[in-house]
Amino acid sequence: MIKERKELYKTLDFDKVLQKVKKLAKGESTKVRLENQPFLKSKGEIEKELQKTFEAKLFLKEFEYPLKNLPNITHLKSKLQVAGSLFSRKEISDILILLKEGIKVKRNLKKFERFNNLKQILESLPDFEHILEFLSSKISPVCPA
Repeated sequence: MIKERKELYKTLDFDKVLQKVKKLAKGESTKVRLENQPFLKSKGEIEKELQKTFEAKLFLKEFEYPLKNLPNITHLKSKLQVAGSLFSRKEISDILILLKEGIKVKRNLKKFERFNNLKQILESLPDFEHILEFLSSKISPVCPA
């Protein structure tokens, strides 16, 4: 963080707020992003961010889809990027579960299209159905040896 920002944060007591918010952050990358968050300089920018916050609050209040207990496939990222990779049954199952849940979540999110910011996020989500169909066509059955 630049020196001027640190001094301004202290003057406005934002440093105390920032430290409390950083304690809530789970990952190190999130803490770094918080530390480098830019200042909003115009009323319009602030109002836009407040609208995002308002929409997020309503979304969290109304969204009732359980996102817990989803398989973690982050360890498969490098494997997924290599053509011809072989996956265990468990890995394939986890990928398919995640894709199927992605389809359900995306359908559930459609009812929130009234929120402009969420609509943009929704439009940027991948076509999980297409990916599932594509992957299903590429899975070859394992023959017993």
